[in-house]
Amino acid sequence: MENDYKAFMWSDNWCIEENRAWFVSGKYNILFCLDLSTYQCQSAVCIPEKNTSTFRLTPNCIKAGNDIYCMPDLGNSIWIYHLDRECFSEIPINNSGKVRLSMYNFWIHNNKIYTVSNGLKQIIEIDIKERQIESYYNICKEGNITKSIKNGMSIYILSGVSNEIYEFNLLTKTTTIHSIPDIKERFYTFCTDGRIFCLSGYKKELYVWDKIENTIQIMDDFPKGFGSYNFTKDTDGNVDCSTKQYEIPTFLYSVIVGDSFWFIPFQTNQILFWDKESRDILPFEIDEEVETKESLLARESLSSKYIVEYIREDRYLGLFSIKNNYIVEIDTFNKSVEIIYCTIGKKCLSDVINIICEKNVFDETFKLHQNLYKYILYRKETERKKTVLNNIGDNIYKTICFSD
Repeated sequence: MENDYKAFMWSDNWCIEENRAWFVSGKYNILFCLDLSTYQCQSAVCIPEKNTSTFRLTPNCIKAGNDIYCMPDLGNSIWIYHLDRECFSEIPINNSGKVRLSMYNFWIHNNKIYTVSNGLKQIIEIDIKERQIESYYNICKEGNITKSIKNGMSIYILSGVSNEIYEFNLLTKTTTIHSIPDIKERFYTFCTDGRIFCLSGYKKELYVWDKIENTIQIMDDFPKGFGSYNFTKDTDGNVDCSTKQYEIPTFLYSVIVGDSFWFIPFQTNQILFWDKESRDILPFEIDEEVETKESLLARESLSSKYIVEYIREDRYLGLFSIKNNYIVEIDTFNKSVEIIYCTIGKKCLSDVINIICEKNVFDETFKLHQNLYKYILYRKETERKKTVLNNIGDNIYKTICFSD
């Protein structure tokens, strides 16, 4: 029966250490620990943020020592789960304007955690030993921030409304502004090897900026089959390959793995990769990921294709397939893919049931709720059968012992 539970939870990142991964369910605000040898969740604990909704409160996490730092998006605080004491503590964040914090990018450097709050437009420095915020650094006053990446001793922050990249130096704690030349488009994602920056925006184009030479190259030679899906209720399931400018970003993520730049769709249909040597933009196609009208209409809460969960060994790229509720792990060296089914262990199932029963009413439209409810029924039926068998056994025993 337990193998029947293939529904899994999306999250906004996995924090991997050896044979374990920690992640926070984006829908339920529950911190999970996944055994990577069995791909089965072994523990679940509810993050104690008080809010009327649990959706994307603290959907990201990073491990530092024996602590798991859970970073807020729509939530108000950083929550630390202490593995040795099995309890949480809270780090409040200065947010007088009550903006959406959106803390999606973070790194450990010299016993500090540096995280970017897109909403505050600040870099927040956290002292790991003291478990408290040490400093706030302003990035910009106006505009909006979309993505942030770290390379070497710099954190780069991308502006979504201007052609600017902010470079924060971790040694001097100062910010330099770089203006991307000759481009007036809005950017949304970027990635870098330290010199070459590859950016994307709202068009069927990629932009390659050389930081040293301060030159820009536009690449629009996309694969012929590249296009976008219609995720609305009016969808016919087909791909629109003719449109060249989109209402939403072309890609949700850009990442560099090994020597290749990878571009992960938002509502477009193909994963793309770009190799600096060949200069070609190539599709990475996965048959199981082709959408239909039925699959597009079946989305529970996220109208997109993938979530980037992890990069490991500077080789493997792990994506959560929102269509299929499993992990698509791409070996970027040999361009192969492995499908990984994750499940929830029995003890973990019981923990999740208790948490969800306390906070929510079961909703039959959610796959996880369907499977949890099936497990409850299965557990009750198992207990009933045990009771019946015990009663039969008692009757047989009494008949044997007390018969003439």
